[in-house]
Amino acid sequence: MAILIETTDDFLQALRENEEFLAAARREIYTQDLITLPNEFRDYTQKADARMEEVHRDVSDLQISVSDL
Repeated sequence: MAILIETTDDFLQALRENEEFLAAARREIYTQDLITLPNEFRDYTQKADARMEEVHRDVSDLQISVSDL
């Protein structure tokens, strides 16, 4: 299927309608660091969430210890 792109709007529409085009454009425009950033951010937030849960447990334990005094 041939797609005729004559205007910027045609180009943008082609990107919106075709995931393969969009992925190729991203690879050309973005650096590899920027492409991997969403996955890195997800990993970071998962680690941060786990650490915050640990801190929350520690604070809860500390509150229980202090209330026993």
